[in-house]
Amino acid sequence: MKQYVINGWNRTVRNAGVIILLFVYQFLWGFFLYRAIDGVLVPLLKRYPDPLAAKGAVELFLVEAQFRILKTDLLTPYVLALAGLIAARMLLTPLINAGLFHSLQHATKESGTTFFAGVRAAWKRVALIYFVEIALILAPLAWLLPLARRAFFDSAGWGDLLWAVLPAAAAWLGWCLLIRLVSLGMQFGAAAGDGMLPSLSVTIRSLPMAAAAALTVWAIGAATGLVSTAVSMIWAGLFALILHQAQQFFRTWFKVWTFAAQYEAWQSKRQPAA
Repeated sequence: MKQYVINGWNRTVRNAGVIILLFVYQFLWGFFLYRAIDGVLVPLLKRYPDPLAAKGAVELFLVEAQFRILKTDLLTPYVLALAGLIAARMLLTPLINAGLFHSLQHATKESGTTFFAGVRAAWKRVALIYFVEIALILAPLAWLLPLARRAFFDSAGWGDLLWAVLPAAAAWLGWCLLIRLVSLGMQFGAAAGDGMLPSLSVTIRSLPMAAAAALTVWAIGAATGLVSTAVSMIWAGLFALILHQAQQFFRTWFKVWTFAAQYEAWQSKRQPAA
């Protein structure tokens, strides 16, 4: 376990350029998402009545908002814009995964990263696995959402509602985690050029160690985040501001380190003929 984490760190260091690229991508994504939400909420908040206004102004505002949402196509452009953002994210994610996982496997100090070569070589196989993962994660919602709806209307209080919904929600979250781990292993195999069945076999055999390696890096990341927060609270000022802004880069670094540690666990179970 310790060796997987250490070797994963070494692979992460060799891909510092990819991490910077991913950090810029996350920054731009967050910026445009913020601007999109800001463009919707700020005009709405400007129309929200003053609490000291005439009695019933807030109720009238809410009734008007409900009418416009339910009886007009006010939300249509916003829903379409949100769907477009989600679709763009879903299309970009397999490309990024293909480049990152290929680079984790092939990057060296001498040649540098192989991110773009990985995108060209493996994006189709990685995209197929990624979209199957999304479908398998969303499929149980066809059963879970009606269950939650029935529980909401049939429950006498919040306690009954939570008692009815939480076990199913916990099972779904466990299913999502399992599918995510299997999908990552399959994507490692796709980036390496392995077949589906050999990749699945290696993934299943490496699953416990890959999960443990991910939990170890997550624990290190959580501890680092707590220390960073404590330092920011103690030494408030310019240093705290810089540290806060750098946290997104640290998150990206730990995310890649997690992938690298999981890849080390996956690689340890991979047969040369796979």
